[in-house]
Amino acid sequence: MPTKPFSLLPLHYTQSLLHFILLETLLILSIATKLCINNRPYTPLRWKDWLFPSILVLFWAHLVLVAGTGDVFFDHAIGCNATTTIFVGFYCLTVAPRLRAHSETAGWKGWLKEAYNLRMAPRSAMGKRRPAKQTKGAESLEEFLKKRVLLLLLNFFALDALNTVAHGFPYFLPFQSSSNLLSLLPLLHVGMIYTGLNVMYYIYAIPSVALGYTYPNDWPPLFGDFEEGYTVRRAWSRCWHQLMRGHLTAISTYIFNSLPMQIPFSWQPGLQISMVFVLSGLLHLAGEYHALLHPLYPIPPPNWEKPPLLGGVFTTFALQPLALVLESVVIRSFVILFGPSPRTRLLQKGIGYAWVSVWIAFSMGFYTRRVMGAGFMTGPANIPSGWIEYGLRVLVASLTRVS
Repeated sequence: MPTKPFSLLPLHYTQSLLHFILLETLLILSIATKLCINNRPYTPLRWKDWLFPSILVLFWAHLVLVAGTGDVFFDHAIGCNATTTIFVGFYCLTVAPRLRAHSETAGWKGWLKEAYNLRMAPRSAMGKRRPAKQTKGAESLEEFLKKRVLLLLLNFFALDALNTVAHGFPYFLPFQSSSNLLSLLPLLHVGMIYTGLNVMYYIYAIPSVALGYTYPNDWPPLFGDFEEGYTVRRAWSRCWHQLMRGHLTAISTYIFNSLPMQIPFSWQPGLQISMVFVLSGLLHLAGEYHALLHPLYPIPPPNWEKPPLLGGVFTTFALQPLALVLESVVIRSFVILFGPSPRTRLLQKGIGYAWVSVWIAFSMGFYTRRVMGAGFMTGPANIPSGWIEYGLRVLVASLTRVS
């Protein structure tokens, strides 16, 4: 095991994390300021729609477009989350010019709380009117906290198990994942992302609700039912998280409306879906770029070639509209040939699950090979890893001594 480089000192983690916290704080202050301005009786000036996003972008560039800690896992997370902050800021500050505080919200304390809600619970907020109190029939505070703490622990230990399994495959180790395009191993990476995002989501949700800044109904389940994912379209729209779907859809609409030419109405749905995937690809690309900007560690072998800039996660997202087109043609042809019946519906689902698994593994492979090849799995911040295994070894050793 090579020794850790000097760049991986805790000071570098602290600097990067504080920079990210400052970016988040600036966004919340900017949203609160906009709520204050929009609540004035006169029409606000247009310059404010670009002033705050410009300041945020300057801070983002100083964080993401320079070398980070050298820990690929940590830098990737910081880059993605910082870029998510920028997209949310662009939506709240520019795309939604009529964003206003609720009638019961008054003063800077109220505006700051409203801004915090818009940022930290984006799925339910999205600039729409949120309830002044917990809605009827929703989980109580005690139920919410108990369930989310349990789910946090379950996902944490599931992530630990997946990380431990992944370390057993050379595919996930540095500079050894540049081949095998048809491997299903990227699905293991999907599982790690699923559990990791759930852990992060619950870490945000639990204290936010416990301290009274948001309500339980602001934090719906992050992911949907995977039984619904028998097409790529349904996998993305019903199974995977929708944290940024509303923001990216609104931003894509804003971009199309800003174009000097009129796009034919029949083209708009397909182009908008493609634009959302492109924007999502750029969001993840920023994290990948920040992670790989630092000199790679450990030193790569002489015959290892670094993939091109757009050959990783951006390719993964850019390929998704192609899958939507292909499966639409195949599904229509299938229905025409076999007709709609319960038996063909069951067959269609079975084939669909296999198709989605193969496609996600193939397209996800571009992302997985790039970040894993750079040392994602071996990053010091990639925890947990081996905690269950270590605990079982200690338990077995204790029982052996007792017997």
